[in-house]
Parts: sequence; structure tokens; C-alpha cells
Amino acid sequence: MYFEDFFNNLSNKKKKVLENNYLEYGHLCDLNNILIENFTHDFEEKNNIPYGTIEFLLLNYGMVGITKDDHNNYVVGFANLMSTSHYNYQKGDNVNITMFMSTDVYQRKVGIDCELIFNNSTRTPATDIYTFAELFKDLDISLKVLIKKSRLINTPLARNEFERQQIQEMLNDIEIGNWKAIQSRLDKVEEFTENRKPLEVLELTQAEATNYLQYLALCKNSLKEFFFTKYGHSLRNTSKVAQQSKDEVNDLDITSQILIDNMYKNRVQGWERVNKLFNTDFSCDFGELLKLERQKLNESIEDDNTNVDTEVEKEVEKDVETDVETDVEKEVK
Repeated sequence: MYFEDFFNNLSNKKKKVLENNYLEYGHLCDLNNILIENFTHDFEEKNNIPYGTIEFLLLNYGMVGITKDDHNNYVVGFANLMSTSHYNYQKGDNVNITMFMSTDVYQRKVGIDCELIFNNSTRTPATDIYTFAELFKDLDISLKVLIKKSRLINTPLARNEFERQQIQEMLNDIEIGNWKAIQSRLDKVEEFTENRKPLEVLELTQAEATNYLQYLALCKNSLKEFFFTKYGHSLRNTSKVAQQSKDEVNDLDITSQILIDNMYKNRVQGWERVNKLFNTDFSCDFGELLKLERQKLNESIEDDNTNVDTEVEKEVEKDVETDVETDVEKEVK
């Protein structure tokens, strides 16, 4: 009730801004949740840390710090190097580690009592998820506006207040499906029929605008395809692209793994540093869906290699048979 009262008291302009921001925030949450599923960290389960914490920090801040608290418990948080940048830090540099969803801050030294894990080789967050969220928001708004514009609503123009009330009452009856009769004096029917002009109607909407919905929907699907392909889940196999060969499809699938491989290597290297410092065995692995995606890609590549080897063998056998036939012909001559 508090939020409803707060929202209703806002101006229409502020209501629209708030509505759009929440729409973008919703997409941002969805995109984060999708990317969180790409990697798993056993550190979270072993130390009773909420699932997805490490991935969320890596995706949105570019790096995380792993250390121990005063009770010798492992903690993870956003790392902020105090005296240098994350590009050229050295062992012993000061770092503040802020606990996730907390105000607790631990002052540590890199390589002494904490270690850092990076999101990628540039040690930067996945800032493009904010761009994707904004684009999805804009497409949703466009779809919403177009759907409303395509409603077949003709607005009658009344000539006076009494006529407006009568027309509005009839429109309300039509809205709920009620039939209604109106009374007319019989001696006035001829006059009414001959002299009354047709009711003027103002057309504010365009029903034919629904034809453009397909293009917005296609644009949204293409944007989803771009996002998923960039982060390891190629959707191009589901697109009906004319004259697209199997090799071209495989090349696109391989391309979708480039960024994922880079992110995976940085996570593995980070846990290696953590394990070396604290004498532990924490690790990172691909998420279940990403594992399946990579398995399908590997099987497809192996099948292609097998087919290539088979074709080569056939060509070699064909050449040998041709040489043998040639030798026999020479002997006969």
C-alpha cells in the first residue's frame, strides 16, 4: 500500500520515468541471472555463501576478493585496490574488500591475506548487460505503444453535452456486451432520417499498425540471439538463414565460445592463486547448460573431422585404383 500511495502521488512524467526504470531493472536482473548460470564455484557451497554471489560480483564489478574474517571464516566481496589499479597491482598492495550485501569492510594485502579473481583479461565488468537491458526496455516500450496504437477505436464527436452522454452510455453498453434500445417519436422519424448528418468520428488509432509488430518481435529475437551467442549459447542454429552451410554454423558456434573461454581461464587462474595462498582446493566449472552447449559443439566438430577423413581416404583409394588401372593398361600394350 505504501508504494501504491507513493506512486499515485507522483506526476505523470515521474510515473513514466519510474515505470521505464523498473522495466530496465527487470531486464537487468534477468540478464544477470542468465549469465550467473554460465559458471559455478564450489567455494560458495563449501562456505555457506549464497549461490551466484561470486558471478554477480565478477559480472558487475570486474573482480572479487577472497579472504578470511576475524573468525577464520572465508568471505568474498567487492575488491577495491587502494594504492594502485587492478592492471598493475603487486603482492602486498592494500585492498579493501566490501562484503556483498553488507557494509563490512576488510582491509587486506594482496597475496598476503587475500587474493583477487578477475572477470576477464581486461579485468573489467560485463558492462554491455546494461546496454542490452536498455535496448530490451526500449523494444518493450515500442511494442506496448504499437499495440495500443493498433486498437480499433473510433472516437465519436458529439455536438452537445446531452449527445455526448448518450453516446458514452451506449459505448459503455457495447463494452460490456449489452444491447440497448432508444425511443424515437414516430412523427419525427422522417425528419430525423432526412435532416440528420452522419455522426462524425475521430480516428486516433491505426488498426493496420499490427503489421509492424512482427518486425519489432523479430528485432527483439535478434537481440536475444546476439546476447546469448556472445556469452556461449549460440542460437543461430534456430534461425532460418538461406544458404547457410554446416561449416558456417559451426564457425558461429565456435565464435560464441571465445569470450566464455577467456572468462573461464581468468576464473581458473584466480582460484589457483587462492588455493596457493590458503592451501585449499576451490575450483570453478562450467554451468550445466554451458557444458551441454560445449559438448554438442565438440561432437559436431568431431563429426566434421571424421567426414573429412573419410572423404580423404576415398580420394586416396580412388587415386590408387586409377594408378593401378593405368599400369595394367601399359602392361597390356
